[in-house]
Amino acid sequence: MLTPRVAAAALALVVFTGIPVTVYAQGPTFKGGQVAWSASDDVTIDFSIQSAWRRDAYSTANGRCINPLTTTAVACSGADGFADVGDVILEAEANTMFDPGDGSAPIGSPAGALLYLVTSVDHSNNLVHGFALDPDSLPSVDLQVTHSYPEAAVYRAFLQSSARMAAAEGSSMHVNNGDKAFRVEALVNVGDAAMASPLASVPLVVRCGIDEVCTFPVDAFDRTGDGLKFRLSGEFEAGFPDPFVQPGPPQAPNAAMIHPDTGVVTWDTTGATVIAGSRTFYSMQATVESLTPAVTGTIPPPVTGPVVITDTIASKLAVDFLIELVEASGTPPEFDRGPIGAVTMVGAGNQVNERVTASDPDEGQTLSMTAHGVPAGAKLRINDERASGKASAHLQWRPAADQVGDHPITFVVNDSAGRQRSGTLLITVTEPSGDKPDKPDKPDKPGKK
Repeated sequence: MLTPRVAAAALALVVFTGIPVTVYAQGPTFKGGQVAWSASDDVTIDFSIQSAWRRDAYSTANGRCINPLTTTAVACSGADGFADVGDVILEAEANTMFDPGDGSAPIGSPAGALLYLVTSVDHSNNLVHGFALDPDSLPSVDLQVTHSYPEAAVYRAFLQSSARMAAAEGSSMHVNNGDKAFRVEALVNVGDAAMASPLASVPLVVRCGIDEVCTFPVDAFDRTGDGLKFRLSGEFEAGFPDPFVQPGPPQAPNAAMIHPDTGVVTWDTTGATVIAGSRTFYSMQATVESLTPAVTGTIPPPVTGPVVITDTIASKLAVDFLIELVEASGTPPEFDRGPIGAVTMVGAGNQVNERVTASDPDEGQTLSMTAHGVPAGAKLRINDERASGKASAHLQWRPAADQVGDHPITFVVNDSAGRQRSGTLLITVTEPSGDKPDKPDKPDKPGKK
C-alpha cells in the first residue's frame, strides 16, 4: 500500500459546529496529482489518490472544510481561514470523483465529491496537497479508496473533472491548458494479488529557466521488479474531453520530451510564451508503465480521440504537475548528506527520525524547502536558515500497523536565483510482527530499472 488508514480521532482537527455552508464561484483549482494502486486480494484493489489544489478555494467562508464524522462544514484550521495540514476538504469545485473503470458508479463521498485529507501546504504556490478518503470507511479517515471488481481483468481507472488550473489566476497565468478538464489514469491489473502500480515522485511545481534547456527527473519506483518505461501522456488520456497539450507547440517552438528508460524530462524553453508581469505556468503529465505482460485479459481501449493511445503493458501510473518558467541564474542548490535518494526501512510501531538538509554553492542565496506526500500522522518541521543559505527539514513519524507499505516523500528546495533541486525519500514500512504476507518486490531507487 502507498498511504495509510488513520482513525478520525487521531487527527489534530479543530472542529466547530453550526457553520453554514456557503458555496462561492471560486474557479478551477486542480494543480496536479496521481493515482497509484495495489492489490489486497485477487479482485480487491486499494487506490491511493493524491491531488494538489488551489489553497484559497478551501476556506471557512465557503464551507469547504469538512468534519469527517458528520460530513458537514467546519472551520478551516489555517490562521488565515484557509485549509491547512490536518483539515479534510470537499473537492466540490467541479464535483471531482473517481471512476474505477468497471462500469460501476463513480466514487465520491456522502457530501457528493471526493473528500481529501490535507497532509502538506505550499504557501508560496498557494497549494494544498492531500489524499482522497474512502467514503465506505467514514467516519474513520481511510486514505486508501478500496474497490472490489466483478472479475479478474485489466481496467482503466481514472480521476476526472473540469477543474484544471484556470488560464488566469490572479497574477498567475496557465499557458497551455488553462480552464480545461483534467484526467489522471491508472491501468489496473485485477487478478494477481502480487501486482501493484509503479510509484512516482515529482515536484508539484517544477522551476525551469526561461530560454534555456531545462532537465529534471520523474523519480519512479518499480514494485514488481519487471522494469519501467516512461512516456508523455496522450492528449485525451490526460484531458478528456478537452485535448491536453504538453509543453511545446503551439505555445513554444520546442516540445518537451521524456527519456523512455530514465524518466528524465528535457525541455528547451527558448522562445516559449512567457506572460510579462505574471507568473507563467505550463501543465504537464507523464505516464510510467510497468513492463509486466498483461496476463489477466485484454487491455481496455483508450478514450476515443484523434490520437491513438497504445497500451502494451499491465499497469501504469500517470503523474500530473506544473512547470513554472522563471528568470534563473547560478547553480541549483544541493541536498547535503542525508536520506534523499535512499530507502528507509522501518517496522510498524517504530519511530522514524529523518533530517533533510540543503545548501547552495552560490554565495548570497536564500533557500526555501517544501515537501509533499507526507504520510498521515507524520510531523514535518521545515527550517529555512535564510541568513546562512541553508534549509533543513525534520520528519518524525511512528507508522501504525495499517500503514505497511511504500511512502515516497518529495522534497523540493528553491533558491532566490530561480534554481531548484528535488529529491525523494522512500520510507518502506514493514509488518510489526508475525508472519508477513507476500508483498511486491521492494521498489528500486529512483532511476534504477
